Amino acid sequence: MGKRAPAVEASASWLVSPAHDLAFYSGLSVTGALLVLALGQVFEPSQLFLWFNLVLTVGHYAPTWMRAFLDKEELRTHQVSILGFPLLFAAVIFVTRGRPEVLAFIIYFWDRFHAVMQNYGFLRLYDAKAGARSRGYVELTLLFASAVLVMSFNMGLLAPMLNVLRTLAVPVPTTVGLVWGLRAVAGTVTLGALALYVRAQRGFAREGHFSLGKQVFLGALTGGYLVMNSTTNIFLLSAHEKLYHSVQYVVLVWHYNRRRVAQAAPADVTAPMRFLFRARGPWLYGLGVAAFVVLVAFLFQRFGLSTGGAGEGFAFTTVGSGVALTHYYFDSFLWRVRREQVRVNL
Repeated sequence: MGKRAPAVEASASWLVSPAHDLAFYSGLSVTGALLVLALGQVFEPSQLFLWFNLVLTVGHYAPTWMRAFLDKEELRTHQVSILGFPLLFAAVIFVTRGRPEVLAFIIYFWDRFHAVMQNYGFLRLYDAKAGARSRGYVELTLLFASAVLVMSFNMGLLAPMLNVLRTLAVPVPTTVGLVWGLRAVAGTVTLGALALYVRAQRGFAREGHFSLGKQVFLGALTGGYLVMNSTTNIFLLSAHEKLYHSVQYVVLVWHYNRRRVAQAAPADVTAPMRFLFRARGPWLYGLGVAAFVVLVAFLFQRFGLSTGGAGEGFAFTTVGSGVALTHYYFDSFLWRVRREQVRVNL
């Protein structure tokens, strides 16, 4: 008989600790779903979503800018991407002027993609912590296929997407056969990816790199979406995603930057970054995020929440879209798990 591989250490199964991960990473998907459904009985869903967007979504944009501009090494490494993207966005605005639905389309689908990629990033981080050599293709396929599967069975998600496509003059038939065909394809791919995922995890277990935290995260994530599937209200569904996605991100950046400041050379991080992420606790960081939210709330109050047209309202909406897209784009390279700096500080 071959020698049995040693089990992965308990500390390597979790990004921080079992209690922390369950509270802020894994379990938040389920507890957040229950909270949103309960609040949806008290507050009007569209207003609840609006406030979640203002406080949570806007709040979790701030840490992205902190990482991009306060970490000198990140700015040096990705200088072209960080400084060039605003120019690219301005070009897109110019080309699509008079067609605000084009920008709405880009944001809608990039937001969906961005949310799935954060979940994928967490799975890869758990693997890295446990020392598992995973390329991630199976996890990525599983997450995207299961997301499409859930959407195909929930018309509260599917109908808005089809409406957006029709607005852009994309021919989308509304037949029962189309919907069931989408379900069949997504279901088949999901089951196939799940079988490959289970096989890979058994291999990691034999090698001593099985991550319990990863399995809990994936199970809780699935559980949260299943709980939310009890409603077709698009505002509640979106509020749930904003809640768990944003809190996860804000907490993750705190831990990352805290370790980054502790280990980085003085020339690699700025003085404001060292000040915000000191060992005394996340209070200064939290105040920084809150100040960013207050600033945006003031601008909303000053210029209004216009979604189109001319004048200051449209200008501010354009700027708001730019901030959102900048967050999506910056995250696409700031959090690549294959980068040693990302793995070391998480």
